[in-house]
Amino acid sequence: MFDYLQPAPLAVEVFTADHWIRGIVKTRHARLTDLLNITTETIVNVEQAEVVRLCDPQAAPVVVPLVQLAKERILFAIPHETERAMEGRQQKRIFAFVQKKVRQVLIGLPCFEVSGGLHQTGDLDASEALLVTPGQFVPITKASIAYLLRPQASFSGEVAVVNKSHISFVFETPPESPAESRGEVC
Repeated sequence: MFDYLQPAPLAVEVFTADHWIRGIVKTRHARLTDLLNITTETIVNVEQAEVVRLCDPQAAPVVVPLVQLAKERILFAIPHETERAMEGRQQKRIFAFVQKKVRQVLIGLPCFEVSGGLHQTGDLDASEALLVTPGQFVPITKASIAYLLRPQASFSGEVAVVNKSHISFVFETPPESPAESRGEVC
């Protein structure tokens, strides 16, 4: 059984403008988005951290027991939950569920582009939806992330939690046609 009183470890990848940090955060919250959107806390502790410089991703990571990250410097983060933790977190949020529309978007961040699903209520366009979405961090589902300075480097996750203050642009992308998803030329 999932113990809601104890902080649960959550494996994460956190990206700043210059670094890629992999490690563990401990949280009682249902989602990484919830943890990052706590306005009374400005720091996130990443334990058992591996720090990689984005300008030299082939270099060996620096391994440290703790990295304290200023939330305002986070561009985006990718949670990696175990099935057991996901089940417990979903059970905890059962009454918080609201049916939403999914819009496929492309989001520009410094040196990164994030594509995936923006979940929203109502009929707002993507940029309006980001303005009215509460919190500083917004989840993008089925996220694909391109690092623009090294096109061969890409990242992905079931969710990427994006810091709205670093977004330079956002627009909706057309849904893929069945032929495009199979790689066929029309």
